[in-house]
Amino acid sequence: MKSLNTDQIGIIEEILLEKYNLKYDHLRVEILDHIASETEALIYKEALPFDLALKTVFKLWHKELQTKKLGMYKNIPRMVAALWRRLDVEFLAVFAVVSTAVFLLIRGYEVDDQVIKDGVLLVLIINMLILTETISLIFNSSQKTVLNEYVKKSVLACLGFNVYLLALSFLSYGSGQRDFGLDWGVYLPLFLGLAVLIRLILGYFTMKKSLIIEKKTLKIQ
Repeated sequence: MKSLNTDQIGIIEEILLEKYNLKYDHLRVEILDHIASETEALIYKEALPFDLALKTVFKLWHKELQTKKLGMYKNIPRMVAALWRRLDVEFLAVFAVVSTAVFLLIRGYEVDDQVIKDGVLLVLIINMLILTETISLIFNSSQKTVLNEYVKKSVLACLGFNVYLLALSFLSYGSGQRDFGLDWGVYLPLFLGLAVLIRLILGYFTMKKSLIIEKKTLKIQ
């Protein structure tokens, strides 16, 4: 079976970039390989010209490649949005379990508010350490992948939020308050801090996975 030439491969990649905004390197390489193989098969089996074979193949891929028009994942290819949605659901599930366990533990042992406040500060400091490590992994990344783009968005949100909570925490310690000075009590900052912690832990391991994918992609290219 005759393989596509460099120009024909270039046409496929241009369509993926320009029409479908598929800017994620490893995913584009993988899909390009699938589309090229399916196009070659049509040319060989059906004796179709390249243009017609390519058009036929892209019709089959169009639904998965087209971008979302509305919602949280706007202007993102459907297959990417599906993965990001799954990661968000995973985060929410873990957060629900952890926060419920922490709440029951606090209520069961009647933990003092000051102890909770100290715990919040500890969580926020741990968050900053994980943030630093995750950011270093991002800087080690040389490609744009579905996973590292997801982590970058998460890290930016977590960084701003964690710094804000840390500032409130230090200010409340400086003034001798038992809460965080915004009529929040201690529970809301605790669960917000835990949400950031869980998001960062999941993001860290997602980033590690992304770097592994990058290495495999570089071997293919």
